[in-house]
Amino acid sequence: ATLYGYLDRWILRRYGRIVAVSEGVRQRLLKAGVGAKKISTIRNGIDLRPFDGAHSGVRDELGWGAAPLVGMAGRLSFEKGVDVFLHAAARVLAQLPDAKFLVAGDGPERAALENLIDQLGIRGSVRMLGRRNDMPFFYGSLDVLVSSSRTEGLPIGILEGMASRLPLIATPVGEIPTFIQDGCTGVLAPKENPEVLADAITDLLRDPAKRAQLGSSARQLVEEQFSAARMTEDYLRIYQDALAASVGDGRNARASLGPRGKTK
Repeated sequence: ATLYGYLDRWILRRYGRIVAVSEGVRQRLLKAGVGAKKISTIRNGIDLRPFDGAHSGVRDELGWGAAPLVGMAGRLSFEKGVDVFLHAAARVLAQLPDAKFLVAGDGPERAALENLIDQLGIRGSVRMLGRRNDMPFFYGSLDVLVSSSRTEGLPIGILEGMASRLPLIATPVGEIPTFIQDGCTGVLAPKENPEVLADAITDLLRDPAKRAQLGSSARQLVEEQFSAARMTEDYLRIYQDALAASVGDGRNARASLGPRGKTK
């Protein structure tokens, strides 16, 4: 591992341009000895087209009609904080008994989370949907999207929810605070705190106008900063800059590419 790391750092320093998908990746590259002028940060982008328009597919599937619907999506593992979401759901249901909660995803914690649902006595209001291949329909059925992660990078699921014009409540971990402005493009709630999370969910469910405002702002942010079209333009610019530098100094410029931040 030490030899591999040394070779990786040596190769990285020889590239003409290197792309980091987040500030965290950029900082790791700097620590590896890569010059700051070689590094460009280009965030991942998503295709917005599948998320244009509301859908009722999941509501119809479950027979939940017009019930207030809160959801989260992600791997069922400790770092995603699904247990915090479920504890918050129990608190919301004490105030809004008609609300419903959905979790899309699978993972090693599923059995424990199913047991927690029974322990909390909320089985009739919560569904664990497992892995889904129709995520635009999932997001399009929700009223509120939640991310209660304990740790996180730049989750694609959040971007997809924002592209669906969903109001988002998220914990301020990883890259999330760099694009979620509390009260403007979403709501930030402290991690490991189901009480505050429940209050935030309840407030949004009771305020349709605020949900619409947050959802509209979230969509605008994704269009401006996280679209696949924007990402493509940014990568093209890096290619052009690298080629121009190669012509200018007679050296072969190399560009590190790949939307996941891996060098090639």
